[in-house]
Amino acid sequence: MTHDASDLGDAVSDAAEDDGIAGPAPAAIDPDDALERRIRRKVDFRLCTIAGILCSLNLLDSGVISSAAVTSMLSDLGLDHGNRFSVSIFIFTISSIVFQLPSTIAVRILGPRVWFTAITIAFGIITLGTGFVRTWQQMIVLRVLLGAAMSGIFPGLAYLISTWYPRREQQLRFAFMQSGEVIVLATGSLVNYGLNRMDGRGGLEGWRWMFVVQGLCTCFIGVVTFWWMIDFPENSHKSFRFLSADEASIVSKRIQVDRGDLVAQDFALAKVLVHAKDPKVWAFASLFFMQNIVSTALAYFVPIILENGLGYSSDAAIILSAPPYYYAVVPVLVSSWFADKYRIRAPIIAFNALCLITGFAVLGFASNSGARYFGVFLATGAYVGNWAALTAYQANNVVGYAATEADSGINANMTPTGNGNVCLRLRLAQCSMVPVALQGASSSATLKRPRIPRLSGFRLGNFISPSIVTKTNNN
Repeated sequence: MTHDASDLGDAVSDAAEDDGIAGPAPAAIDPDDALERRIRRKVDFRLCTIAGILCSLNLLDSGVISSAAVTSMLSDLGLDHGNRFSVSIFIFTISSIVFQLPSTIAVRILGPRVWFTAITIAFGIITLGTGFVRTWQQMIVLRVLLGAAMSGIFPGLAYLISTWYPRREQQLRFAFMQSGEVIVLATGSLVNYGLNRMDGRGGLEGWRWMFVVQGLCTCFIGVVTFWWMIDFPENSHKSFRFLSADEASIVSKRIQVDRGDLVAQDFALAKVLVHAKDPKVWAFASLFFMQNIVSTALAYFVPIILENGLGYSSDAAIILSAPPYYYAVVPVLVSSWFADKYRIRAPIIAFNALCLITGFAVLGFASNSGARYFGVFLATGAYVGNWAALTAYQANNVVGYAATEADSGINANMTPTGNGNVCLRLRLAQCSMVPVALQGASSSATLKRPRIPRLSGFRLGNFISPSIVTKTNNN
């Protein structure tokens, strides 16, 4: 999609009139303007930080249960019989699928501050309660409730971030969110090692301390979220001590010029569901489905692979699951900076998919344990990088609030479906998830490099193309 100078001037003028600003239309804002950079840093600091923390709490669930899986938790709760452990993870998926689209819509209806505060405190309380379960049936019930509470975190935050930035800046912001997410997840693994050493204190096993501490921390962060989280751009005045009126006006003009969907229309469920008929929405959802097959293999089962497949002790498996996530910060930031600078998406996704295939091939077929551990690094960096790339690819090509809500919710539903695919097939690869993950990575490489026509001013694989944009006049 391209605009000439007159189109941009008209768009800015219209935006100014809509905001009640009198006088001639201002010139297009220079991306290097000092004021704009200052505003962008302010939004980065308030939005990307809390988004990364909340998403990390979402991932810490997989970190805690995977770390606890190499302790006495499975035998204590009877989860080591048959497929009970796999079911405890898969049932979380079912609950997430049911609630993710409604949760994404609720962000717009209730507002980000209220909604994210409520669901964060809710899943903090549920996680805290998990530390006191006595049977595997109780664990299953809490996993269902946890899936419902956590379902709106990632799709809701991805949707919120996409409303605050022009398309050319989005992937790096998603990378900021992913970086905070994996840093906290990696640190959580090290903390879990320490908590496991508290086994027996207070009459609680070490794995119970993991859930109790994470639950308490999550509840505290949920309270802070109410003041730290920001609202949508057009409602930024509702945020606590955030942008001035002039700064909010500049942000609004940038969004309106970029894609013309600043102001949300009145909510109607029909406007959201109509986009489920669009095959392009399901194409994006398929990419997220395959992405999550491989990411789930690592997020939930790396400690098990390190202990059972590579022969490390329980404590060593917990500790060694952390460094690959610290490493992942580098490829996600570098690839996202490159993608935003040169305005490309698909080639970055394809490159990460190839790295993913290579990493799982090394993990699955190398004879040396050090080389196989290197495969974990390579695969982890690639899948974390592709979370940011795929999220930006979807956000850049779906315009309009109703379409974005529908696409974010459907993509989120397909994401845990990939999660369930891995869990149900765990018994086929008890000590190594490579066959399942490699299949997903290979399929991703096939679909993640779509054929996109060359447009004037953009490279092949550009991030916005009229042939794949989903937009309706009614939003």
